[in-house]
Amino acid sequence: MKLRNALVALGLGLLTCHQAILTAPDGTELYLSVNPPTIPANGGKAIVSALLIEKAGTPVADGTVVQFTTTLGKIDEQGKTNDGMARVNLVSDSHSGTAKVNAYSGFAKTSAPEEVKIGAVLPEKVFVQADPSRITDSRSTHIIATVF
Repeated sequence: MKLRNALVALGLGLLTCHQAILTAPDGTELYLSVNPPTIPANGGKAIVSALLIEKAGTPVADGTVVQFTTTLGKIDEQGKTNDGMARVNLVSDSHSGTAKVNAYSGFAKTSAPEEVKIGAVLPEKVFVQADPSRITDSRSTHIIATVF
């Protein structure tokens, strides 16, 4: 009898209450944004925001856990929502390139990754003009470059 009571007590001791992770319910839409979209390569920081809206059009419950991943740099592994919004930090780690950031929570996930340019970014276009455009005698000119 004592052995049986000891086993029951041991079994009850193992049945503890653990907190379950709150994730987004089925039908939730997840919208991801990053600000700013370009950061320096060494210690640059961007805020990654995930907005979760339930099928009914309301924000998910406060404390809903959102997981984040990135292909470049370091990102907080998870964030919890407040009024449907979870925010984490993306920090560059001296590597240049394009980071692809994803997020998911339960059934909700990003449809396409958000891209963040990290480090040296090549310009798309450079327009150069001289004022005056023609130099006569020994005058000087001003060179104006516009970079896009």
